[in-house]
Amino acid sequence: MKNSLLLAFFAMNAMVVCSQIVIDVVEPQYLPAYNFLGPDYTVSNVDFVGHPLSYGQFDGTNCNLGLDKGFMICTGDRSIAYGPNKTPDEGLDISIHGSSPLMNGIGISPRYDGTTLSFDFQTQLDSISFRFVFASEEYKEFVGSQFNDVMAIYIEGPGIPNPVNIGTLPNSDVISINSVHPALNNQFGSYPNQNGQYFVDNPDVSTSVDQTKIGYDGFTQGTAVNFHGLLINGVYRLTFSIADVGDGIYDSALFVEACETCDYTLGAEVIEMNELSVYPNPLKGEELHLKADGQHTYRIMDITGKEIQSGEFTDAVQLEMGYIYPGTYLVLLDNGTSARFIKQ
Repeated sequence: MKNSLLLAFFAMNAMVVCSQIVIDVVEPQYLPAYNFLGPDYTVSNVDFVGHPLSYGQFDGTNCNLGLDKGFMICTGDRSIAYGPNKTPDEGLDISIHGSSPLMNGIGISPRYDGTTLSFDFQTQLDSISFRFVFASEEYKEFVGSQFNDVMAIYIEGPGIPNPVNIGTLPNSDVISINSVHPALNNQFGSYPNQNGQYFVDNPDVSTSVDQTKIGYDGFTQGTAVNFHGLLINGVYRLTFSIADVGDGIYDSALFVEACETCDYTLGAEVIEMNELSVYPNPLKGEELHLKADGQHTYRIMDITGKEIQSGEFTDAVQLEMGYIYPGTYLVLLDNGTSARFIKQ
């Protein structure tokens, strides 16, 4: 077993403002609202299995992650992503077996602290592509051991008789601790280079002040999905899954990049973004006010991505919302501006 049982606990809604990677607390069910895959794909039927701490939205523009913006799933607390990396072994054992059953075919087990995000998409193109990064606190001291944390991305649908793992290396290798690393020596032995051209070493430095570094000890770059042969107007399902292996102590994460043009700017507590004001927030009565300069069409969506109201206004509008249930809702304007509000 591992020598250290250090557990890193973080506040669920904390935002570390000094870190150059930005992570927001956003429910996975909002993926359809901001057109995650781009205008040629319609996302629906989002399903998330895991701890609430294990999902987030990131902006990696100003860090060494190599991705601009998107969502992340992890095997513990998303806050570990914040840099600089000062600790070699961080993790939170969330005690959830949420890895996708599809991962049984990989043959890497026992799996712990699994997290899975799945959704359907209808495509207007015959292919799908996006970049992703696998990162882990298991690097590099646990390469070659049973602590072989693993990830996978599956696609299934018309013309695909069995789910296919498309989140692999170009040589079709499954991505895990033991399959992506440089040549090294550690406590478990000596290991030759294994797909090391995709590995970025991000060692911990206790005195580091470089906030452009993320918090994980190592991660991949140059890893991407490029899948062809889809049927136009076909409905497919993507499943993103990650898991600790051997035990649930040290965390790993999967970062998935959103399309360049999508509106992926929702924040945890933001009530005013890009000159759109939504108030009162939280909404305790029946009247909701929207304010944005100019003429707009708007949509209000619930947490499942279902549209519950739409309309037009110029500069400001007062809406009757007494009929909606308590919960979290999204307001989306035609220019991509969005804001969230809570009905109490």
